[in-house]
Amino acid sequence: MIVTDTDLRVLSWNQAAQRLYGWAERDVLGHGLDDVVRPHDRSDRLETQSELELTGHSVRDTQQLTRDGVTVMVRTSESLIRDESGVATGVISVNRPAPSATRSQDPERR
Repeated sequence: MIVTDTDLRVLSWNQAAQRLYGWAERDVLGHGLDDVVRPHDRSDRLETQSELELTGHSVRDTQQLTRDGVTVMVRTSESLIRDESGVATGVISVNRPAPSATRSQDPERR
């Protein structure tokens, strides 16, 4: 889970994000999300931003780059939420999609 402000500056970064992307929380707090979680394709980030602004929520599968430049396929769920005073915060849940199942044998033959 990653929490950002509306300018996409990282406010919180949990251990799952640390394991996936290779950044410790102390290294990313206050930094722009796109400086830390780099999209493989910048146009994908623009589409997500547009959807968030329109609906307040976005779910998509996308390729992102880890700290050491490795590409990972992830499913992101992003929500824009507001506290009681109307201040907006972004909450991003990132999960690696499960690899597609492959069948080693025809289930009809079991």
